[in-house]
Amino acid sequence: MGLSAQEPCPVSFDYNNEALNIDIRPYTLYVDDESGLDHSVDWAKKQALRPFAEQGNARAKNHTASSLIVSWLTFTIKNKSPYDTISLYYFCGHFKNIKVFDDGDRLLADILFEDRLDNLRGTFIPLTILPGKEARYWVKITNQMIVIMPINSFLLSHSQALLYELKGLKFDKLLFLLLSITAGSLAFMALYAVFNFVQGRDKVFLYYSIYIAVSFFMVITFTNMRVSLKILPFPFWPPDLYPAIFIFYAMFISKLIALKDAFPKIWKVVVGILVILIAKQAWLVAEFATGRLFFSSNVPYLLKLIPEIIIVLLLMILTIISSNPVKKFLVPGMVSLILISLFPTASNMNFDDNSPGMALLSYPPFFMFAGITAEAFCFAMALAYRTRLMELEKLQLQETYAIQLEEQIEVRANEIEMQNKLLEEKRIRQVQMEYEQKLAETEITTLRAQLNPHFVYNCLNSIKLYMSENDSALTREYLSKFSRLMRLVLENSRCDKVILDNELEALTLYMELEAMRFKDKIDFEVLIDPDVETEFIEIPPLLIQPHVENAVWHGIMHKESKGTVIVKMQMADEHTLRVIVTDDGVGRTMAEQLKSKSATKHKSLGSKLTAERITLINKIFSTETQMQVHDLTNDEGLPAGTEVVIHIPV
Repeated sequence: MGLSAQEPCPVSFDYNNEALNIDIRPYTLYVDDESGLDHSVDWAKKQALRPFAEQGNARAKNHTASSLIVSWLTFTIKNKSPYDTISLYYFCGHFKNIKVFDDGDRLLADILFEDRLDNLRGTFIPLTILPGKEARYWVKITNQMIVIMPINSFLLSHSQALLYELKGLKFDKLLFLLLSITAGSLAFMALYAVFNFVQGRDKVFLYYSIYIAVSFFMVITFTNMRVSLKILPFPFWPPDLYPAIFIFYAMFISKLIALKDAFPKIWKVVVGILVILIAKQAWLVAEFATGRLFFSSNVPYLLKLIPEIIIVLLLMILTIISSNPVKKFLVPGMVSLILISLFPTASNMNFDDNSPGMALLSYPPFFMFAGITAEAFCFAMALAYRTRLMELEKLQLQETYAIQLEEQIEVRANEIEMQNKLLEEKRIRQVQMEYEQKLAETEITTLRAQLNPHFVYNCLNSIKLYMSENDSALTREYLSKFSRLMRLVLENSRCDKVILDNELEALTLYMELEAMRFKDKIDFEVLIDPDVETEFIEIPPLLIQPHVENAVWHGIMHKESKGTVIVKMQMADEHTLRVIVTDDGVGRTMAEQLKSKSATKHKSLGSKLTAERITLINKIFSTETQMQVHDLTNDEGLPAGTEVVIHIPV
């Protein structure tokens, strides 16, 4: 039979046939509307219709420019029976929206895809033709290019419609079984990851569990949609969560191979792709919430998987070149995802053979979930291997710590032993120092006992001289000064240190007595710098007097003319008193040549005892009292006296 360009050949019936199942595609005309506009039946009636045989594979149309495609079908049914009304069901497939109009533009049916989940016969549209009448129908099929399905055109009886659905369920048994196994596997691996995260708070398990949980949710959603399980709260197409799957997939891989530390520059690229995926997920959820596509162009939907493909390939390359040992499990998982999932999905395979095997191969989402499941299994082995490596590393660290602890204990024991030895040596040294200090105190007491009688001896010689000259006045004056001097000497000799004022008073009395004895042969002068606080400074007693005595007996006594002894007091620094005893006598060399008997005695009993006192004082008080003796010369290089410099810490 021939078909015109505008009028379809009518399909004729003269009675109700419960076994009716007829393919009316040869009696159907069609036209595709890719404008994206919501045209009415009048628009379709004005178009050049084509035989349905020219419609071809609808899946090839996903390369069109529009994100939505509207296909108009038209056919005519003629009831040849003059008495019976014919009741039929029309089936064209499962689409986003199916509207059926009669030739008078009256809407007979408006079927959304979700109606199929509430009614087993949701996409079977009832048609009624009165006796002897002919009815023309217009079918408007609205479909998203991203989920386009092949269009059919069948007329079935009530019993055949039910049989068709049951047959479809039979063909989906294998698919349902495999999807159920996939969902169960993902659920088990997600629970395994959650348990490990709760135990160790390791974020890598958290990211893995979310990645698997979202994948599990998608499997359940597509299974519910395919076989009408009615197990989810929403009736229609679920939000596309593929971006969320790959977001946590990327976070899991990045954490597992320490991508941020190993490849810091590339990590910024990964973060950029993650931002794109997050924005894309928000876009898809918003489309789901509003129930419409945001873009009229099909390009964004054709390219929407590019970020996921890029992130998978990039992470696979980084995993291969990384030094992380778990990559031997990660790489096979990534390859499985690509080979099993992305390639079959991109190929848009479709088979018309109604068999369980063909039903499986004609369902692209199954390959995506199969690839994710295979990958998740490899990732689970990677996590188990990582856990094993961490346990081995922990054992190795424990062994290392044990060895280090033993070494530290040994070192500490040696340190304690050494400290004990040092403490014992310190204690012994302290006892020795206390003993030496007591011994030094005893020795200095003995030296004082030697020094004081020596000084008294010199004074008594002077008194003896005055008495021999029968000078009673000078004798009384001398005795008065001598008694005062003796009182000061006795008081000072009892102390370890005396005020500098007291020491200078005793020194002045001594020189006055010596000057009286030598009858104006000696001049004596004490010069004190203003910064020397004589009333506060303390020095060892009788430390200066022996040097003044040496100046008189060794230097000036052998000089023919009058001699001078000068004692200068000045601060060398904040804590050191400098005492300079200067005389203009004959000098040490000449005195040695004269070999005076009294000078020899004085040297052995004066200078020597003073030097020993300085040594003992330094030992007792831990000071650094120093003494230097300088020979003075005149301009001609001849001896011109002696200078004694004493540095006394104060």
